[in-house]
Amino acid sequence: MVEASESVDQAELRELFEADLRVAGFDISGDDRERLWVMWERHFPQRQVLREAALADTEDPTFIQKPTTLAGRA
Repeated sequence: MVEASESVDQAELRELFEADLRVAGFDISGDDRERLWVMWERHFPQRQVLREAALADTEDPTFIQKPTTLAGRA
């Protein structure tokens, strides 16, 4: 996964875009594909920040930890 703080060149971005299209099952060509590329590229940094935040939430173990009880208290 590419982190928001990392610098990504155009070739890498294009590969990620093509992979997203394949995963989504989109069959887009011509001008529509280029318009989608421009929009996808423009919003890439925001998506990465959101993705990292979502992953950080699931990696935080505090949401599954039960509070500890003191010995002798139930």
